[in-house]
Amino acid sequence: MRLKSNLVAAGAMLVAASVAAAQGQLLKTACDTAEAVVIGTIEPVAVTSPPALFTIAVDTTIKGVLTPGAVVTSAWLGSLTAAKMRPGHYRALWFLSRNGAGMWEISAIGGPNAPLFASGLAIPPAGQGGLTQKPAIGSSCYQAVWDALIPGSAHVDEAPEYLTAMETLLLENPTNMSTASPGYTSTLQAFTQSASVNLNALALAASIRGKDSAALAQVAAQVKRLATSRSSYQIGLALTGWRGTDSRDVASLAALAQANVPGFSEPALQALMMIHTKGAVPSLLNLLKSPDPAIQDAAIRGLSLFVNGAPVLTEDAVKRLAHFTSAENSDYVDSAIAPFISVAPVPAARRVEYVDAWTQWGTRMSAKLNQ
Repeated sequence: MRLKSNLVAAGAMLVAASVAAAQGQLLKTACDTAEAVVIGTIEPVAVTSPPALFTIAVDTTIKGVLTPGAVVTSAWLGSLTAAKMRPGHYRALWFLSRNGAGMWEISAIGGPNAPLFASGLAIPPAGQGGLTQKPAIGSSCYQAVWDALIPGSAHVDEAPEYLTAMETLLLENPTNMSTASPGYTSTLQAFTQSASVNLNALALAASIRGKDSAALAQVAAQVKRLATSRSSYQIGLALTGWRGTDSRDVASLAALAQANVPGFSEPALQALMMIHTKGAVPSLLNLLKSPDPAIQDAAIRGLSLFVNGAPVLTEDAVKRLAHFTSAENSDYVDSAIAPFISVAPVPAARRVEYVDAWTQWGTRMSAKLNQ
C-alpha cells in the first residue's frame, strides 16, 4: 500500500513539474516549419465537406514566396465546425504549407478542433496596426510575428479572437521572445499596468514564467481582481512552475495559498510544496492551521520533503525521484516526527494526528529554523 501511494505521489509530482517546465514554442516552431507566413483576409469557398476551402487575400508577407496582392486557395484539414468558427472578412496571421499536390494548407497551430481563429491569429483591420510590408532584411519571422500581433492587444476585451491571439503570443518562451524582440520586456511591463484585467492576467502569467518576482507579488496583491479575468487560468499554470526561493517570493506564494481563490491558491500551494526550502518552512507550518484538508496535506508533504533533504523539485529532480531521497537532514529529524514523514497524500483518518505532530515539530525546531 505504501509503494502504491508513493507511486501516486511520484506521478502527481512529475505532472506538476512537467507543467512547471513547459515553455511555449508554438509560434517559434510555426515560423520555422511553415513555407509561408502571411497576413491576409480569409473568405469561405466550400465548408460543407472536408477539407474546408478558403481564399486568403494576402496583404503582408512575413515569410515565403506569396506576395501582397496574391489570392490563394487554402485547405483547412481540421474539423468543419472549427472552420465555421471565425468572424466574417477575417484578417489574420496565417501559417501555410503546401501538400504533396502543391496545394496550400492552413497549419492548425491551435489544434484541428479549436476555432479557426486559434490557428489564424487575429490582426486588426488595415489602418488599426500591424505590419504593412515585408519585414526588413535581417528581421526574423519570430520578431515579425510579435510586431504583427501586438497591436491586437488594444482589442482583447472586444472579441475572443483578439484575446486568443494575445494569449498565444504571450505564452511563448519569455527568453526566446525577449531575444527576438527587443521591446518584449518593456511591452510586457506596460501590459501588467493596463486597465484591461485580461491583458494584465496574460502579461503577469508571462512575467511569472520569466521568473519576475515583482509580477508574483502583484498577483498576490491583486488576486481577487485578476480572478475575474477570462485568462486567469494562465496565471495558475505559471504559478505551478514557480521555483524561486527568495523569502519575498515564498511570502507571496504563501499569501496566495491562503487567499482561498480558486485557480490561484491551489497552484501557489503546489509551488510552495515543491520548493520546501528552509526559508519556506515557516510558511508551510503556518499553512497547517488552515481548515482546508488539501492545504494541510500539501504543507505536510512539503515539510516532509524538507526534512528528507530533497532538492527544489524541478522536472529533472522529480524524474530522478529526488523527492524519495533518504539523505535526511538529521538536524531536523527526531524520533517523534519520523513516523509522520510522508511525501504521499496523508490518510484522511490520520490527518489531525499528522497536523498535530508537525505543529509540535515546528515548536521543537524553532531555534534551529531561526538560525
